[in-house]
Amino acid sequence: MTRRYYSNLAPAVTTTGSMTAAVTSVTVTSLAGFPALFPYVVAVERGTAGEELVLVTNASGATAQITRGYGGTTAKAHAIGVPFEHVVDATDADEANAHVNASGGVHGVSGTLVGATDSQVLTNKTLSSSRGLATSTDPAFKVQATGSGTAALLQGVDAAGTGTTFVFDNTGNLRAPSVTAQTTSAGTIPLVAQGASGQTAKLAVCRDNAGHDLAAYDKEGKLAVTPFVDSATPIINTKNPAAGTTALAFSHQNAAGSTVWSVGSGGAVTATGLTLNSNGSGNKLATASGGMLVDSSDNIRAANMGGRVTRLNSTTVVTSSGSTEVLSTAQTVTLTAGRRYNMRLEVVLGADADDNSVRAFLRAAFGTVTLASTAVVTVTRNISFSGGRGQEGVVGSDDFVAPSTGSYEIAVGVTRRTGAGSGNGQIIAWTAFIDDVGI
Repeated sequence: MTRRYYSNLAPAVTTTGSMTAAVTSVTVTSLAGFPALFPYVVAVERGTAGEELVLVTNASGATAQITRGYGGTTAKAHAIGVPFEHVVDATDADEANAHVNASGGVHGVSGTLVGATDSQVLTNKTLSSSRGLATSTDPAFKVQATGSGTAALLQGVDAAGTGTTFVFDNTGNLRAPSVTAQTTSAGTIPLVAQGASGQTAKLAVCRDNAGHDLAAYDKEGKLAVTPFVDSATPIINTKNPAAGTTALAFSHQNAAGSTVWSVGSGGAVTATGLTLNSNGSGNKLATASGGMLVDSSDNIRAANMGGRVTRLNSTTVVTSSGSTEVLSTAQTVTLTAGRRYNMRLEVVLGADADDNSVRAFLRAAFGTVTLASTAVVTVTRNISFSGGRGQEGVVGSDDFVAPSTGSYEIAVGVTRRTGAGSGNGQIIAWTAFIDDVGI
């Protein structure tokens, strides 16, 4: 329907000339007081047999442009000086009544009007600075998927209206370039993933663009990290926030809340009763009781393995008398009955004038060592020698069990090897290592 205009100040005027049934303009005595906007309705010869309604569409001075035979009337010829009156016609009343009873196609819109409390479906609407207000039983907004198709439930766009900022698809899944969960209250959890009763699916999953699971929390809250592509970077990487940090890098507790294993800020791994350390300082491995450890120099200590007992050495030259054995000056070590020891001998050999080969061996005997002593252990090796003075060599090693607790003497004997010529055997220096190797 077309908007029409009205005035309460329009007087009854008369025409200043005659009108045929075809003319579309008319001059009257005055149009003062008539509506300034167009169109409006005028009755010519109102209340007579010659009455005709015209619609004034424009005016200039006292001359009006008119549409003839308006409102169901018939265009007629009119004499000069007939009445020309501004009126409200039946169309006005009928349109008003139709508007009161219409639910759509009114107020300049082609669709249905939106009622404040009516249940309606809205299409192609833009809401500006609006909010939804929930009731005690109804949500502020509800979006419903269509029965067919894959159109999203909700889509956000940028200011230009062309770039998508987020999408809730037709199953309720959110897709967005990034999502930030930020709380304004220090006592509020920013993001919660809560499963349903009897939850079987995972609570949270991180995937690559091909849909491979990279990390996930299962229904019980267990974390699985499963990179799809192998690379040189670590699967899990932690870093101290600052130099001198003392906080643990990792910690695992039992059901009672006690720590059963942890990784310290320096990389040391501590488990119940055991500590592993590879940062270059302190023991590399140690039990809580101290019963066993590997120190920073890789020496092993254990309750049933005493480690290095002693290192004995001498630089006093020992020379045989031909093929007659000669002993070095004895040195002393204390051993414990029933313990197993390992004795290892290293020597630096000399050469007689005939450049003969020599033999070196080690004896250890309880009490004073003599050539006639019964050896607890004897390390005997033939060492072939030819060449310059100062040939070094490891004679060998043997294990033995100390028969008694007490002081033991260790001496080194040298002789000319059988068939090696007529010269003397000689040792320039020797070193004996004795280690406790356990029970």
